[in-house]
Amino acid sequence: MDKKQGKLLIFEPKQYICEQLRRVAKTYLVYMATSSDNKQISTSAFLRALAQDWRERLQGVSWQRWLLPSFARNFYFVSAVLFILWMLFFDSNDFFTQRERKQRLEQLQREQVFYQKEIKRIETQQNRLSSNKNALERFAREKYYFKKPNEEVYVIVTNQEVGGIAEEGAKMRLIRIK
Repeated sequence: MDKKQGKLLIFEPKQYICEQLRRVAKTYLVYMATSSDNKQISTSAFLRALAQDWRERLQGVSWQRWLLPSFARNFYFVSAVLFILWMLFFDSNDFFTQRERKQRLEQLQREQVFYQKEIKRIETQQNRLSSNKNALERFAREKYYFKKPNEEVYVIVTNQEVGGIAEEGAKMRLIRIK
C-alpha cells in the first residue's frame, strides 16, 4: 500500500498478512516496553492499545477515495449500472427471458415453414388423387391395403418400418391380408 497517495497499488495477500502480523507484534512489544509494571498483559488491554495504534495510523487516510475510484462515485454511473443490472436480471422481460423467447420464436418459424411445405405437398397429392382414378386406387392399395374381393395382399415389412434399427441383412416379415 502506498499511504502517501492513498491508493492500493499491488495487493499480495501473503505479504499483506505478514506485514500486519509484524505490526501487531511490534505494537505488543511497544506496549510491553512502555507499561509501568512488567506483569502479564491482559488481552483486552492489548486490544485497546492495538485499536488506538490503528486509529492513529488511519487518521489521515481518506477511505472514500481509497475504496472507490472517482468514476464509481458518480451518481449517473451508479444509476446506469443499477439500471443495467435491473434490466439484465430482475425485470420481467430480462435478458434471459428474451433469449428464451427468441429461441422459441425461431423454432416456431421453422415449424411453420415445415407445415407449409407439408400442406402444399398434401394439397398437390389431393389434387392428383381427385383427378386420376388409377392414382386413387394405387394410393388406397399402398397406404391402406385396400384389395378387390377375390385378391390376397402380401405386405413386406422391414425392421425399420416397424420401429427397429435397420442393419445390414435386416429381417423382413411377410404379412398376409385376407
